[in-house]
Amino acid sequence: MNEIKLKTDLVNAILQYLGSRPYVETFQLISAIQKEAEAQSATETQAKYLITKTNQQENKKHLV
Repeated sequence: MNEIKLKTDLVNAILQYLGSRPYVETFQLISAIQKEAEAQSATETQAKYLITKTNQQENKKHLV
């Protein structure tokens, strides 16, 4: 599936609109957005951790 990036402000506006609609019409969309956001956040956190870990290892090599 193709991926797109959306600015947080836009996603929040979409969620705000969906929140004004009947629950039965929107709960699946809201849940899907939340799951995708959590997955992206976890991926970004893992990438930052790996970069930090690599940088620390490189710094140790230079100290020896």
